[in-house]
Amino acid sequence: MSIPQYVLPSPTPPSDWKLYKRLLAYLKPYQGRFIVSLISSIPAGALGGASALLVGKLVDELLQKQNYNLLYLLPIAIIAVHLIEGICGYINTYQLSYTAAAISRDLRYQLFQALSRMDLKYINTNSPGDLMSRYYNDPSRLQESIVTNLQTIIVESVKAVGLLAVLIYQSWQFSIVSVGILSLIVIPLRIISKKLRRLDQENQLVSAQMYDVFNETVFGYRMIKVFGLHAYQVKRFQKCLQDFFGNSMSLTRASNILRPVMQLITSVGISLILVFGTYQLQQGHMTPGSLVSFLAALVMLYKPVKDLGGTFSKVQRIFAPAARVFEKLDLETAIAEVENPVELERFESIEFKDVSFAYMDDKRVLNNITLTAQAGETIALVGESGGGKSTLVDLIPRFIDPTEGRILINGVEMKTVSLASLRDLMA
Repeated sequence: MSIPQYVLPSPTPPSDWKLYKRLLAYLKPYQGRFIVSLISSIPAGALGGASALLVGKLVDELLQKQNYNLLYLLPIAIIAVHLIEGICGYINTYQLSYTAAAISRDLRYQLFQALSRMDLKYINTNSPGDLMSRYYNDPSRLQESIVTNLQTIIVESVKAVGLLAVLIYQSWQFSIVSVGILSLIVIPLRIISKKLRRLDQENQLVSAQMYDVFNETVFGYRMIKVFGLHAYQVKRFQKCLQDFFGNSMSLTRASNILRPVMQLITSVGISLILVFGTYQLQQGHMTPGSLVSFLAALVMLYKPVKDLGGTFSKVQRIFAPAARVFEKLDLETAIAEVENPVELERFESIEFKDVSFAYMDDKRVLNNITLTAQAGETIALVGESGGGKSTLVDLIPRFIDPTEGRILINGVEMKTVSLASLRDLMA
């Protein structure tokens, strides 16, 4: 009999799109709240393009027509705009926070269910740090990313489209130049996004190792003191801290380098438009208001483009924890029931036939154990620590399965017996 393996149903890792599509499925129960949040966030995006257009109209009215009545309407407009934005912002923030927290709760619940189904061998062969990181910490990292990133992409895209419409309305020639310059941001964004994902994966591994060292020190305190391992543990923890710090700084550098790059590209675009716009103004092809409106829309376009760039970087970073979460959800336990299992009503006998067990492929804990015990009979298991006494007992309620050999209960193959009835007898 071969050693049970823990494998994913699919041998190939899922694509980024499949991962994100699967994450979005968790949004479905709360899609009403998400839609309300989305609708409440759109006014701010729509007002961006309108503001840029109105600034140009205002400049022309003041400079060319000297119509100062508009200045009296401006304070009322400012108050109305901020009032609308404030109300919509509150609705948006609350609904978004609720949806994100609910999705995180659902993911944690499903992961805990998956963990509770796993067998003892799985628990013993995975470190507490890795289990804590994958089953508890990863869902919290996805909590905000699933909802907020999707909303940012939609809302900032609306802003960008509105501002682009203003640019095209004022001057389609300048629009082509401006968009061409801004599109150069895609190149550093793509390079940095890949680096962020790799660094994030490394950081999670180091974080799990750090938790393991901390856990060993707390729960193995007496053992560490008896064997004089204090300095050794401190050194291990220091190395983990240093690795974590180094990776965190690399993440910080990679995350923050995008902003100055985008600012440089944007400033080049604005400078070129300013030069060409001044020339067009001198030639009489543009009004002062049109130029101001165009520049205002171009400057305002920087923020949604920057936010979209930052969001796509964040999306890259959530694929690592998302892959780990779904890997655990898809993992199948080695302890599974057959169809129509045998129900046991009483215990009569148990028989071990050439039973062997190994937690690792090359390290057996039990080797060709053969014994029989009848109901009411008492058998003592004697041996040194680590000799396999607890492992032998763990085989009886099927916390683990033997890697070789067979176990019979009342003459029936244990693997054909209902787990519930088997464990009821133990309880």
